[in-house]
Amino acid sequence: MVFLRRWPPLVIILALSAAAPVPAWAQDAPRLPQACAAELIQRLRPVRPAAQALTVRTVVGSHCRRMPGDATRRVAAIVYGPPIARRFSEAAAQPLPLTLVLAVLPASGSAVLQRYEKTLEEDAGLQVAGSNFTWDPAVYRLAPDVLALGLRFRNSAPEASCPDQRTGNTLSLLIPDGSTLRPVFAAAMSAQVGLAGPLCRHAPAWEEHERTLRLAPSRPGEWADLLLVNRITVQRHDAAEGEKPLMRQVTMRWRYDGQRYRIPPDSPSFEALGDATVVSPAP
Repeated sequence: MVFLRRWPPLVIILALSAAAPVPAWAQDAPRLPQACAAELIQRLRPVRPAAQALTVRTVVGSHCRRMPGDATRRVAAIVYGPPIARRFSEAAAQPLPLTLVLAVLPASGSAVLQRYEKTLEEDAGLQVAGSNFTWDPAVYRLAPDVLALGLRFRNSAPEASCPDQRTGNTLSLLIPDGSTLRPVFAAAMSAQVGLAGPLCRHAPAWEEHERTLRLAPSRPGEWADLLLVNRITVQRHDAAEGEKPLMRQVTMRWRYDGQRYRIPPDSPSFEALGDATVVSPAP
C-alpha cells in the first residue's frame, strides 16, 4: 500500500455476495484501493462493532492483493481515522489516533479468517499519509504448515536533518494464530549510520545499509531460520573522484523460539535494525 497517491472519491458501490467472484483488486497487481477498502469495511462490520461507523471517507489508505503462496485467500489492509483536518486541528492537543487493520479473507464469501488491529499514535517520528503499508509479494513459508505474510511500511514523517541513525522500509512477518494474525519478526530493511558523528555534511564517513530477507534451509517439520543479509557500503565525503566505496556483507541469523524470531547471542549483529517498527512482535 503506497499511501502517497491521491485517489478520487469512491464512485462505485460494491455489492457483495457469498458467491461473488474474486474482484480485480485482489489479483496480483491491484489497482482499485477504494474497492479494497469498501469490501474490507463490509467484512468487518459483522465482527467489529466499532466498524459500523467506518466509511471509505474515513480511510487514509488501503492495500489488498491475493495472498502470496495461497490462491484461495486474499489479504487486505486499511488505515482509517478522522479526516486530516480534524486529526491535525488546532483544537487537538496532539494528532488524533489512526487504526490499522490487517485481515485475511477467503477468495469468495463474506468471512474474515484472521485479523490484526493496532492504534497508531502519530507524532514527529511517525506519520501515515496515503499508502504507507504494502503487502510483500514474497512467499514466506516458515514451516510446512505455516505461511507468513510480509507487510512493508514506509514512514511519511520528515526525517531529522542530522540523525545519528536513519532507518526506512521496515518489514514485518505475521502468521495466522486462530482468529488473529501474530507478528513474529520485524526489522528495518534499509538504514544509514554515521561512523564518526551524526549524518551531517561535515561527518567524514557513513554507512549505507540495504537488506534482504531469505529463509535458510530447514529440516523436515522444523521452522526455518531467517537470514537477514545486510549489504553495507561505506561512503566518505573526502573520497577522491572515481574512488570506489568500500563494501562488505554481513548476514544475521534469526531463530524462532516458539513465539517470535530472535537473534541468537552468537550471531553477527549490526546497527539500526528499527526496533520501533509499527507492526512488531511482543517482547
